[in-house]
Amino acid sequence: MSIVNVHNEWDPLEESIVGTAINARLPKPDISVHAIDFPELEKREDIPFGAFPSHAINETEEELQTFIETLQKLGVKVRCPEVVDHAQVFKTTDWETDGLYNYCPRDIILAIGDMIIEAPSPLRSRFLEAFAYNSIPQFFSL
Repeated sequence: MSIVNVHNEWDPLEESIVGTAINARLPKPDISVHAIDFPELEKREDIPFGAFPSHAINETEEELQTFIETLQKLGVKVRCPEVVDHAQVFKTTDWETDGLYNYCPRDIILAIGDMIIEAPSPLRSRFLEAFAYNSIPQFFSL
């Protein structure tokens, strides 16, 4: 039995997933990063990559915590993804990349009715991102 129950966008919010900026980074430049995030750059070598500055991650996490606390004060149950090491490299037989972040759960998971649908990103760096939500019991599992 699913605990998901989304049938419209105007009922009072009961539960939400809030992402995290911990370990956020720009992934290694590849064709997907070039096409989606930096199409104006002529060469992949010009694409920035690596960890976001720690001050940006810390400030974002403070703001996310304020958001979580606000939701909780309003009676909303908040769930968060597990923290992932996005510097870890993963690959298929055709390409290799590292991760991006778990900051925007609504980009990759969609709740409709009693189902949660994985909506894959065109960015290779987000290929395994949904696995961070497996730790949410009875909510999302691949």
